[in-house]
Amino acid sequence: MGVRLSPDTWSQIEADYRAGRPAKRLAKIHGVSASAIFHRSSLERWRDTPRVAAKPTQAERIEQAADRLEAILKRMSEDR
Repeated sequence: MGVRLSPDTWSQIEADYRAGRPAKRLAKIHGVSASAIFHRSSLERWRDTPRVAAKPTQAERIEQAADRLEAILKRMSEDR
């Protein structure tokens, strides 16, 4: 069985999703699958609201850079 999130957490996910945060990033933050977020957004019609791209925070930009570096290091170690 999957992770059961509180209604408050889902409200936060919905607000962030509608603000333009990517579902994959929200899934990673909240420990739920992106498909669960897509499914819930479809059921509750979150996508009917126009999405505005949210400007990432400095912490998010650092995390994205770290993710890219990890991917590069992984590819480099696989090439050996």
